[in-house]
Amino acid sequence: MVRAVRGYVAGSAYVDTLLGESVCVVNEHRLAGFLRWRFGVVDWRIVELFTKGEVLSNPRGEGSLQVVEEE
Repeated sequence: MVRAVRGYVAGSAYVDTLLGESVCVVNEHRLAGFLRWRFGVVDWRIVELFTKGEVLSNPRGEGSLQVVEEE
């Protein structure tokens, strides 16, 4: 499941040229919908790992996450 979510997040992310990193643009509701569609069940522990505004360490969605403060 984590691998599938990682791929979904990476596919939905965009590369911020100033940060030089990939930014996650999906929110928890979209992730829950994806999990429900793909697996028929939602694991909220996985959803909590990937929330809107987090910066992924690379475009594939791997590595530690860091929260980006909104303006």
